Amino acid sequence: MPADRRQQAAAFRAVNANVTRIHALSAYHAALGAGEADAVAIDAACRAAAVSIVRYPKRIAEMKPGETMAHGAIRTSLRLYGHSGVVAALRLVTQSRHNDPANLRANAIAGIAGAVAERFSREREAALLAAIDRVDLCAMTARHADKTGFKTAFIVQLGGMLAGVKSGAISPKRCAETARPAARESSIPAPGQICRDGAA
Repeated sequence: MPADRRQQAAAFRAVNANVTRIHALSAYHAALGAGEADAVAIDAACRAAAVSIVRYPKRIAEMKPGETMAHGAIRTSLRLYGHSGVVAALRLVTQSRHNDPANLRANAIAGIAGAVAERFSREREAALLAAIDRVDLCAMTARHADKTGFKTAFIVQLGGMLAGVKSGAISPKRCAETARPAARESSIPAPGQICRDGAA
């Protein structure tokens, strides 16, 4: 980014932080425009996982797959688990049937990142994606508003499904097929359908 634009972004953030309380999303994008290290690191992790942070608050029902407002959860997770850990966690949402903004809330991001770091860091992504396609992630996100409760439930459910994938009881190919939009007759909903009903 040209130096003058970076300076303008930094000035915007400094002035508005002192004069009025701007929304955290605006502050994040201003920090990114100014090239601040935390914001740049968040952006890099998001890009690697096909996630984008919206510029202003939106209702979940108005957001597109891959969009999130939870830059704070991503920042904290980066400090705790590093770039690769956060990317792995985000990809479990964006590369599975669960690619819905409702599953990119702060509690889900923090919980999945913690679970991956603590229990599943040595697992292959393909196996994790096959297992997570059988997890009711939308219900879990709605039920557990705190990251600790979410993480505990996620470890239990994903661990059980992962055991099934490893034993051959759950076919990775069959699970992958359920993620396709064309699979309308499957008992497992296609992407974008799972969390939209009644989404706020």
